[in-house]
Amino acid sequence: MRISIFTPLISKIDYMINRILCFFVACFLIQSCVPGFDKDFEGVDMDLSQSEYQAAFKLQDEQKIDSLYALLQSDNPTLAYIAAQAFASIQEKKTIDSVAAQLNNIYPGVRGMSAFALGQIGSESAEDYLIEAFKNKDTLDTDNIVNSRILEAVGKCGGENMLKALSTISTYRNTDTLLLLGQVRGIYRYGLRGMTIPAGTKRMVDIVTDNTFPSEVRLMAAHYLARVKDIDINDYKFRLVKFFTADPDPNIRMAIAKAMSKVPDGEIHSYLLNQLTIEGDYRVMINILRSLESFPYIKSIEPVIKLLSHKNIHVAEAAAQFLVASGNGSDASFYRTLISDSLHYSVNNKLYEAVLKNIPFYFTNTRKKIKEEILAKAKDSISIAEKVGLIRALSHEPRAYTELKEFAFESKDKAVSTTCIEAIHGLLVSPHFIKTHKGKHLFKRKEIADILIDVFKKGDSGMSAVAADMIIDPETKLKDIITEVSYLIEARNNLSLPREIETYNKIQEAISLLKGEEFNAKKVTFNNPIDWSRLEGISDTTMFVIQTNKGSISLKPFANAAPGTVANFIKLAEADFYDNKIFHRVVPNFVIQGGCPRGDGYGSLDYTIRSEFAPLYYNDEGYIGMASAGPHTEGTQFFITHSPTPHLDGRYTIFGKVTDGMDVVHDIFPGDNITNVIIKK
Repeated sequence: MRISIFTPLISKIDYMINRILCFFVACFLIQSCVPGFDKDFEGVDMDLSQSEYQAAFKLQDEQKIDSLYALLQSDNPTLAYIAAQAFASIQEKKTIDSVAAQLNNIYPGVRGMSAFALGQIGSESAEDYLIEAFKNKDTLDTDNIVNSRILEAVGKCGGENMLKALSTISTYRNTDTLLLLGQVRGIYRYGLRGMTIPAGTKRMVDIVTDNTFPSEVRLMAAHYLARVKDIDINDYKFRLVKFFTADPDPNIRMAIAKAMSKVPDGEIHSYLLNQLTIEGDYRVMINILRSLESFPYIKSIEPVIKLLSHKNIHVAEAAAQFLVASGNGSDASFYRTLISDSLHYSVNNKLYEAVLKNIPFYFTNTRKKIKEEILAKAKDSISIAEKVGLIRALSHEPRAYTELKEFAFESKDKAVSTTCIEAIHGLLVSPHFIKTHKGKHLFKRKEIADILIDVFKKGDSGMSAVAADMIIDPETKLKDIITEVSYLIEARNNLSLPREIETYNKIQEAISLLKGEEFNAKKVTFNNPIDWSRLEGISDTTMFVIQTNKGSISLKPFANAAPGTVANFIKLAEADFYDNKIFHRVVPNFVIQGGCPRGDGYGSLDYTIRSEFAPLYYNDEGYIGMASAGPHTEGTQFFITHSPTPHLDGRYTIFGKVTDGMDVVHDIFPGDNITNVIIKK
């Protein structure tokens, strides 16, 4: 019986390995270059002024699947290509058979986009189709691009057996960039799905530590080591740290620095501390500081303290964050002495947070004085960003929930009010909460539940979303206290859709939890057609210029890949929507985010646009993408990346890239203003 079950399984694995190895042998016999994804390869001519192409994108917007099926079989490769990309964004499992049929399309562009779409759908039922479509004979360079897409797609939807096949390919030449990219992206995608094997990790280490491989291939391998959880790299730690300290590419150094958090070895710690003193890229320094949280605090504290006054504010803030994450009670009073007018306010705010998180709960008088000091500063400050940072510090003070409620309801600034409720959430799940309130902690929890009722009655979108999150979070234990859902239902029904779809779904999830029902998120229906007139005059020389109080950022839009998103951005810019909006969110060495009319991340306008997922990659700094609360909920908020962020690939629409002004992007801080956005056609 066991033989009859497992023999076909083994045969299938061997079959895939043999097919891929045979393909390599065939590729070895020809010299390949690395073609771009141009119109000659794609077999398409994406002229967005053509009405038939606009009509095709409208079908994607309206998600008219049956009509898209017909387009997918069109003799016009551009229409078939648009339809395949539509299915990559719609992501319906029922479309797999129809999309897979186009893996045999005569046009490589359609084949490649169909493979991408199958990966985006993410169902294991697409696996056999992808394997069958892999070319295992002498082939053109364009087929290598399709094969690369296939290998990546297998990583998004394949089963464990195919992971073994993908991980054990070691016969690609170092010049087979496309095939290597497909392999590393596939293994990386498996890792993000929580599927790893030692052979895959070894393959990624071998690639990262061999600088004869193409840099873009090594980058993906490095990000696998940095981001994928529960992988064992202990046997490779010295190989990795050697390349970390010597590699000239800061993008590689960033990723390996983050990976080092997985090997808390004393010698590795010494390498990290030494690199911290000589590193010239602030982003690498930030990742080192984050990795140091996994190493002994006592051996890190001295060099970290010195960085609190670093000239780069992001580095200084990351040093203070180390104290929040890794500090201890015996040094908490010392952290308070570090607070100084000579430091940037964001560093001081983090120091307050470090004090309150680490100081013993029984230092009642000291904690009370710090709380009052923070509240006084928050009330006096004219900077919204400073107020927000101070309020966040109070998320570690269990006695502050009454004052935070008052601050939230009195403030006229949405960001301040929303942050107050976030801070109440934080203090409720703080390890200090029960210790501080002792036998009264259940009563105190009930008082916080009553605050949430007032929040829902107030009807503010941002505050209500956070309040719903508090109910959903099992650590708050509010599910055991809240029995009445009528005020939640009323708050949900009073929301304006689709503008407040994120809050709507958060509240609905809380209602479903309290009622013991399955939660099904409400989907946004088609509500905003693409304004094609906005794209008239768009060309390869078109630029978006975001003018800020720190300088200008110039971006090249990707209209062919994301026409609806680009048209929407142009419409907002030409209506002066972005004027005087702030960058409300800055995560050092990740993104800057702006375009929220509320300033707290929960704002939008009375419409949404569709997600537009294309085979584009966040493999460098400076990509501009749309923020969202799930597929097809985009509106006005956008972000720009500080560094490669491949975990965002296929999840957030990419619609442009910075060509000039990355120094400004790196210099942006929360509260900085967009003064104007200019469209230069």
